[in-house]
Amino acid sequence: MTWMHSVDKTPWWEYYDIVGGEFVLDCTELALMGAGTPFNAPRTEIDGDMVSLCGLDEHFPVIRWIHSHRVHHRIYLDEELLLRTHAIDHHVRAEMIVIGD
Repeated sequence: MTWMHSVDKTPWWEYYDIVGGEFVLDCTELALMGAGTPFNAPRTEIDGDMVSLCGLDEHFPVIRWIHSHRVHHRIYLDEELLLRTHAIDHHVRAEMIVIGD
């Protein structure tokens, strides 16, 4: 899942695995650290302007967000784009769940 930060306009990426019917957040990649960013990741890497925070192991039965065209929300499975920014209306409450194995 990726989007542009609404204030500083920098990219934010989140990488999830699916385990036992839940989303498990493994890594977050972002350009700036601040309020709301994980601060205790087991593994941290810096590559240019990007910071990778990995090993987070945060479990979510559902992922919810307010979908915004202004921040370019997109969802990928592996490297395939599944949900384009304009596939959902602007400012709609969105929800993603795991169906099946």
